[in-house]
Amino acid sequence: MDDRFQILHRPFGDMLQCFRPEQLDGVLIDLGVSSPQLDDRRRGFNMNDGPLDMRMNQNQGIPASEWLKGVSAEELAWIIHQYGEDDDSILSERIAEAILARQRENGGIIDSTRRLADIIKRVKRDYDENGMHPARLTFQAIRVHLNQEMQHLDSALHGIFETLVFCGRCCVISFKRKESNALRRFVREHEEPDEYLLQQVSQSRLSELFPLITSDKKYAVAQLLPPIRPSWAEVEHNRRSRSSTAHVLSKVSRQMQIPRHGDITIRPLSQRLLEPQCMPSFAGGASQTAVASVLSEPPVTLTTPCRTENQHASRIASGQAVDEHAPGQMSAACSKEVHHFEDFRNNVQIMSSSRAVDEQASGRISALRSEAACAMEDFPPDVPLGIRSRDGYLVLKRCDFVHVVYSRKATNWVGIMAT
Repeated sequence: MDDRFQILHRPFGDMLQCFRPEQLDGVLIDLGVSSPQLDDRRRGFNMNDGPLDMRMNQNQGIPASEWLKGVSAEELAWIIHQYGEDDDSILSERIAEAILARQRENGGIIDSTRRLADIIKRVKRDYDENGMHPARLTFQAIRVHLNQEMQHLDSALHGIFETLVFCGRCCVISFKRKESNALRRFVREHEEPDEYLLQQVSQSRLSELFPLITSDKKYAVAQLLPPIRPSWAEVEHNRRSRSSTAHVLSKVSRQMQIPRHGDITIRPLSQRLLEPQCMPSFAGGASQTAVASVLSEPPVTLTTPCRTENQHASRIASGQAVDEHAPGQMSAACSKEVHHFEDFRNNVQIMSSSRAVDEQASGRISALRSEAACAMEDFPPDVPLGIRSRDGYLVLKRCDFVHVVYSRKATNWVGIMAT
């Protein structure tokens, strides 16, 4: 072996126990499980038939088969959801219950990776939406917990930046979203305050936004460049690199030493992230939407000459004349009073730049001529909505709010959609 290298068979989290402060110029961490470990059935990391072990160091701890004997359904569900099926809590509970139920049937032990994989596969009905083996995420979750991978990553990051010299670099290759999130969280906790916010918010609030302020550490952490993903050529050469991401961080000196004034109160996250109690009004939900079409063809949006790009909202005030010069209405060039079917039909032709409406459609519109309408824009926000339909058409009363869509394909189509 090259004399320049020294191999220490210890976890990442022991960095501070192995090196002195400011001893290292650079650190490279590969968080992936090595291919020989994955391919060796005796290690119990893959779904092929082998002992259910999953330990990184088989000389310490207990195998997964023994660990499963003492875990509750709630604990197992939390682990599966936290480290594997993090988008589906109900599925995590189902998998946990099925595993422990089958364990009881099998004399209190599941000692085979194939048996565990088959249980999970049956719960997921032989299907995984990501194209992976159905048991892969549950295997990952148990492995991550059994080897305390996330806890060691957190300890390793803190230890690395104590042992790095200033301007030293740390490169971390991650493979899972949880790992990338942990790295981002570490960077956020060790970033210096933004100069603008420094002048705008209180010291307590600044301490919530930039936790480094409350620390006595003499260094900050900088992310030197965006995360690096593997090239297509690298993925073709090594398929297992497809989910990898390289993060390059640097240890830098703190530039801002902020004196503390009085007690700093750090609120819990539950008080800093609050779900709104009052939802804003939304004109566009399914319960408020109706569509009136003059022709049967589907709509394709067509920009009309009388509307600017940002003028998407229009109001229909039916039956009565409208003052074109009232505040919030369309300009005279874009507004037209309509009281009879002929005027309404002509207005449709103008707005859609199209031919006359066919006779069948004309008859239907004619039946509504007493409620024919005039379009306006910039309507007052306090006018209530009123939406009705009859014979497949939208009947609009005065002060109704609508979004007018003028569209065409090979032939022309005009629609009015309520918003």
